[in-house]
Amino acid sequence: MKLYEIAVEREIILVCGNLCSGKGHYCENKYPDFHKIIVSDIVKSIIHSSGRNELSKTKHLDQTILQILIQQITFYEKVVVDGIRQMSILKGLEDEFGRDIKDIIWLEVPENLRRARFQQRDSVKDDLDFDTAMQTDKNLGIEDVENYVKGKHRVEHY
Repeated sequence: MKLYEIAVEREIILVCGNLCSGKGHYCENKYPDFHKIIVSDIVKSIIHSSGRNELSKTKHLDQTILQILIQQITFYEKVVVDGIRQMSILKGLEDEFGRDIKDIIWLEVPENLRRARFQQRDSVKDDLDFDTAMQTDKNLGIEDVENYVKGKHRVEHY
């Protein structure tokens, strides 16, 4: 048992999903009283860039991202983490926080809807087209996360 487990009972929710699945919107609406941690914000702060093309080249930073997530989570009793794309990060959080993780959710959204959202948002950070951006997430390991969460946790059609 870790020291923080004695002192604080946490409620941690992990929300995963493909590009433009509505993770941020889901977290804001379903967990309004939780502190929100967005994984891509952590990555942006490490690499000092917000472009999707640069973010896609960060697979090797998984342990750094994990350590920052652990550090940030320990400040709050109720936390929702948005956007884990690598199994090493997901498993690392499970190893660290165990039973304090109350739910792990995969947001299931049809590709045509996600594609339309991507085009509608026309964000500066989207310096890649939808298909290339999806491929970069696959290169990070999002399919492994999807299969794991769908097989062992909860799927929310959103």
